[in-house]
Amino acid sequence: MAKQKEITWQETIDGIVHDFALMTDYSGKGKAIRILSIDGQQVASAPVGSSEFLTGSDISFEMGGRKMNLVVAPNGKKADVVVDGYYLSNGKSYTPLPTWIWAFLVLNMALLFVGGALGAAIGFLGAGICLKIGRISMNAAAKIGICLAVTILAWIGYFAIGFMLVGGINGLLS
Repeated sequence: MAKQKEITWQETIDGIVHDFALMTDYSGKGKAIRILSIDGQQVASAPVGSSEFLTGSDISFEMGGRKMNLVVAPNGKKADVVVDGYYLSNGKSYTPLPTWIWAFLVLNMALLFVGGALGAAIGFLGAGICLKIGRISMNAAAKIGICLAVTILAWIGYFAIGFMLVGGINGLLS
């Protein structure tokens, strides 16, 4: 039996209130699909990717001849629609996640495999900061520079804390 999760909300577009429904259908075979319906009509669907636990998802669709985006939070519990470059819920500017961000996510998340709990904590922190930077409106070169600095600091921080812990433990044992 397939498990389903649904989020419903209302948004006003061009003075008209629309009913939105986002259903995530887990088929039980390790595959899941997200289906967006507006006013009872399915307008978009997309498979749920394995990386969405970290980045969320961004699904493009059209309504009334206008291009829109459905942006789903990484936890899948919150969704928002982008119209003309702005989120409907809060009016903030929408910046899609750039593809180059993956290099920094992978480099930060590599700490998970290198350093156990400490590496995981620092890696998730670095990846989270880079995700936030990737989504803000700023010059791409500046965002890349900041993410590079965050990633380097994460790795330096991991080794510095690790050496301090090892030194402290060795000091206690001697």
